[in-house]
Amino acid sequence: MKLHPMLMFKGNASDALAHYTSAIPAAAVTDKRTRDDGTIESANLVFGNNQLLMIDSPIDQPFDFTPSFSLFVFFDDPVSLDLAYERLSKEGQVMMNLGEYDFAKRYGWVGDKFGVSWQLCLPTQH
Repeated sequence: MKLHPMLMFKGNASDALAHYTSAIPAAAVTDKRTRDDGTIESANLVFGNNQLLMIDSPIDQPFDFTPSFSLFVFFDDPVSLDLAYERLSKEGQVMMNLGEYDFAKRYGWVGDKFGVSWQLCLPTQH
């Protein structure tokens, strides 16, 4: 059994894919399928052993992303974490400043410009 989170966008999944591949080191897009109107039917954002399924909803949905659900990413090095934090927080909202906390060597929590919540962590123990 595998768990693959799915992010449903309102017509801007392609922009989100471009943003995430520039923000997350070694991220790549696989299995991208588009509809005739150019929206994303489905695409996978892959980084490390992680995979996010991303789509554009074919119908207008009455809901959006919320910080009550976050993508919690554990990094192996502070440089990659800092880069992701800087790029994901641009035009977004900082929920917790990047810094050292009791639970992590380095941690920051942001809502990106699409409303997706990211918790970025360099753990105390690897």
